Amino acid sequence: MYLESAYVLTEDVHCGMYQAVLCDRRLRETHDFINPGHPLIGMHGPAFVQTLSDHLHDVVGTLKCLIGMVRSIDFVPSIRCLSWPSQTAEWLTRQRKYGWPDSATIDRVTSNGCDVVGVAHRQCRQHEWMNKHQWRLSFSRAEIVLINSWIPEQQIVYHMLRVFVKSWLSSSSDEFADRADTLKNYHIKTLMLWACELRPRSWWTEDKNLVEICVELLHRIGDWLINAHCEHYFISNCNLLDGSDNSYNQLIGHYLRSVTSKFLARWYIDTYVRKCAELGVNVSRLFDDISTKALLQSAVTAVSDIRRQTMSIHNSSYINVELEYISLMRVSLFSLSVLSTCRWLTELAQLYRFAPIYFVSVAFLHVAIKTTKDSLTDELLDVLATIYRLAGQVSTTDEDLKCFYESVRRFIGDVLGIRSVRCAKNVRCERRLGVHEQ
Repeated sequence: MYLESAYVLTEDVHCGMYQAVLCDRRLRETHDFINPGHPLIGMHGPAFVQTLSDHLHDVVGTLKCLIGMVRSIDFVPSIRCLSWPSQTAEWLTRQRKYGWPDSATIDRVTSNGCDVVGVAHRQCRQHEWMNKHQWRLSFSRAEIVLINSWIPEQQIVYHMLRVFVKSWLSSSSDEFADRADTLKNYHIKTLMLWACELRPRSWWTEDKNLVEICVELLHRIGDWLINAHCEHYFISNCNLLDGSDNSYNQLIGHYLRSVTSKFLARWYIDTYVRKCAELGVNVSRLFDDISTKALLQSAVTAVSDIRRQTMSIHNSSYINVELEYISLMRVSLFSLSVLSTCRWLTELAQLYRFAPIYFVSVAFLHVAIKTTKDSLTDELLDVLATIYRLAGQVSTTDEDLKCFYESVRRFIGDVLGIRSVRCAKNVRCERRLGVHEQ
């Protein structure tokens, strides 16, 4: 599809209303979303790849070693569509024999709308003009809702299919490895969405085991590749394999059709379960003899036990590192506003109770650097005031968190003397977001 600019929204700071102003009509390019000052190094699918700026590394300080592991970021230009697209009319009305997704889930999907992403059809990417102007419907929001409605057995199958396809293609012969990106995760996701709708719940929980389900679904996607037809889950007249390399598709399709339960079970044990068992020498030795079902069950149970013992520690460390990295990166690249500060603090608190501590620390560091290098803007002063007021709204029984938020309020309110926002637009923003003094 092609998007045409029609109106520009402007805010009236006096009344807090927006006005739609007719603008010169032109087709919107995907490149319109990229700041020309950002150092782009190429494209990755629909994503623009951007190198991390030098000032980000200055801010990172003690986390330079972590940032050194991630030298670029992918940005996908997109525009939110608040209405559900008419192209999916058949998806909304078709009969579902086994009741998935149910009407409540469908309502949640449609109420979220969708997005359009700046990527051209594969047959148009060599055309300079089309490659810049074509946009594609993206149903990522809908897919998240649907995947979250899956039962555990379906989520496990989805994970195992992804592991097999990705690991097998990348480690197989050069003939397959050179084209490992042709069979994408999106095809696996589409396969699962169709299977969840067309198969009864008992098929996942009673009729077959994990390996048998995976084999049948691999055969299904093999048929798709051989026939060069993968029907889009939401848009009935859209073929996800249209224009792809049919000779390669048929080659890999025939291979997937040849996968047996015995082969796949052995592959999962040797490639997946054994890797998990490397956590402990004693556990790994259990796989030296798995000649019977009882011995295999004992080995897998031991892996599960040791994973549970170490997972909480691993997750805690991982979350801490990720929060530090993401907070530093996002604030350094995009600065802060009252709106983004509210979202950071409220959403991070839902993710991990200590997460706001990292964000507030980064916000303070960001303001300090701005103070020494640039002029301190009213926007950042209002950000500090918003942190002060949000800290007064937190309700927690954790004594350490209480002390932290009290210290934040004393520092911003008593030391800096900042207790309320000043810009009219930020006052209205706080009111809309429910920020108030206590």
